[in-house]
Amino acid sequence: MAGRLIIISLLLPLLLADRPASAADNQKMTLALEELNEVVRDGALIAGAVVIGVQVRNASDQDLTLSSYIPSHWGGQTVCAKVVSADGLYEAIGPYSVPVGWSGGAAELPFPTKHGELLRSLPEDGIGVLVSHGECGKQEGAVKTIALWNSDQASSVDIVLNSFRADSVFAYVGDQPAPVLCKRVVAGGGTAFDTKCNLQAEGLAGQTQVEIYRVVGGKPSKPTALEIWFPSASE
Repeated sequence: MAGRLIIISLLLPLLLADRPASAADNQKMTLALEELNEVVRDGALIAGAVVIGVQVRNASDQDLTLSSYIPSHWGGQTVCAKVVSADGLYEAIGPYSVPVGWSGGAAELPFPTKHGELLRSLPEDGIGVLVSHGECGKQEGAVKTIALWNSDQASSVDIVLNSFRADSVFAYVGDQPAPVLCKRVVAGGGTAFDTKCNLQAEGLAGQTQVEIYRVVGGKPSKPTALEIWFPSASE
């Protein structure tokens, strides 16, 4: 009996080391870098992108949280999160690994920021958050999904835009016949972004096309099309 106990005690570490990951481990997103790529600039750096965020944003004086709806067929792949302040001074970007066994739904994206106080001090509409399918640096044309900043639900979603000082902006969503009229954002002086389009998520599910139209000098510009993943009952 004593001999068997000794053998088991010697083999136990090896058995545990070979044990496959638990179901809980297979439902966690991991930051694919040792830390976020964060920068706080003295002067704003303005990119040429129109779409800056697809998000639900709530204020918080506690720990900041970032989550996103990730469909199951993105399992084993990468998503990229980018966070920008409206004044263009703060920017963070991070790639996240989606586990192979991901079952779909809302997922927490670890956000170990070194600038929590700055982010908590931002005003309403002071931040843009964009989560895209695929590697960072290749977000153009990639499917977007809804980022949840200090939130756990998405009954309505804001698309945050740099309209490049358009006179007016509106969005067509899926097959809906009537456009969504977008509103001006005053936070940050319209530096990194200046407009948001609020979409009601009811009735939207799966990959949905949204077309953004900007009117400049009385003339419509070429529309900006994007695909957004909306959660469905099965995901």
